[in-house]
Amino acid sequence: MAGNQEDVDIELFIGEVKNYPEIWNVAVETYHDKKKKRGAWINICRVFCDGFDEKDDRDKNEICNKFIQKWKNIKDSYTKSEKKN
Repeated sequence: MAGNQEDVDIELFIGEVKNYPEIWNVAVETYHDKKKKRGAWINICRVFCDGFDEKDDRDKNEICNKFIQKWKNIKDSYTKSEKKN
């Protein structure tokens, strides 16, 4: 799909994250499982980053961290907008 996380369609990104409740649902048992979460983020990166699997570990970590930060920013923006209402 996209070459980097800046090019990602937000709605598609949110839709993909929804497929992995261990990332966003504190009520699921796997929410605190770091390995499960990391695996979910790697799968998300594979969807949105062309050639993700061919990159070296350092680049993969950097890409994953950018997507994780993107998710945190989306989540924080949503929380702030809900508090205003």
